[in-house]
Amino acid sequence: MKRVRGFTLIELLITITIGAGMLIWASSFSQVNGRVFTAKRLDQDAQLLLESMNQYYHRHCTEAVFPAITEAQLRAEGILVGGGFNNPWGGNYQLVIDRIRPRNPLLRVSVVFNNATDAGFVAGFSENATVAGSTVTWTANSTFSRTADGVRKQLDREAFGTPLC
Repeated sequence: MKRVRGFTLIELLITITIGAGMLIWASSFSQVNGRVFTAKRLDQDAQLLLESMNQYYHRHCTEAVFPAITEAQLRAEGILVGGGFNNPWGGNYQLVIDRIRPRNPLLRVSVVFNNATDAGFVAGFSENATVAGSTVTWTANSTFSRTADGVRKQLDREAFGTPLC
């Protein structure tokens, strides 16, 4: 019997099948991992916007007419630098400073997603996010009444009988 060097057809087919299975597994793993990374990045971006809005409120609370709050305005004031809020799974977002309670305004970042599944997935990676349909809303209270500067501004305004920030 003559011996030929090399691999048999069966050995090659088994090797190709195992390799293809590993490639499929690796690509699905990277997709899930990428999805988790994106959700965590969106949460970090929202937290950064909330902190920027807090600083913006500290600067402008004493103005009679509170200026509009947008990402462009935060950048123009030098509060927010770096990349913008980029949502690959959705559309628009909105920044709101609710000043109904003057001493403790509520800061909100609301993001609309393409579907409720993506919204729920992203909200699951945050402690202060709530989901309603396909909208995720991050909220935080302003730290204005918890800083020495903020308390001083409020006391000055109370002393002169003007409305609080």
